Amino acid sequence: SDCVDLSAVKFDMILYPAFSTTRHSSLVTFANADGTILQQSFVKIGQVPKYSKKTPTMPSDGVYNYKFETWDRGITAVGDEDITYTALYSNEYCIYTVTFSDSKTGNKVEIKVPYGSEAIYPNNIPDIKYGAYVYEFAFWAVSDTLAEPADLTNITQDITVFAYYTQKMAG
Repeated sequence: SDCVDLSAVKFDMILYPAFSTTRHSSLVTFANADGTILQQSFVKIGQVPKYSKKTPTMPSDGVYNYKFETWDRGITAVGDEDITYTALYSNEYCIYTVTFSDSKTGNKVEIKVPYGSEAIYPNNIPDIKYGAYVYEFAFWAVSDTLAEPADLTNITQDITVFAYYTQKMAG
């Protein structure tokens, strides 16, 4: 102890208190990748903190879907300094649905395509004979009423495209 018995003092003295700071706990913060605080608490020095909230999440940005993997450092016994653990995520490309719709045949085919990939119709499209005409497939259009080709080389969202045919006399 740093206590002094002052009963034997026989002259005037000036005493100055001496303080020491001893930490008994440290602030532990669990944060999301964007800095949002998920959980924060004081934990006694020497104890191992525990994350007790729901698994961290990060919303899709349209290019990637994110999945929580771990914290940026191993969770160990608390020392005498505050500490922050930050969520780390793995990512994978978003998957989009491309629907090929053919009103002449009534066929509808859906395929799944990763973000930024090309969508390729998986089947052959035969010519259609109807009365005195033959309809030949020309391209996939952005709508069923416009003869504007759809760009299927870089898919970045769900999309429906429509078969566009040219008409010729059967011969």
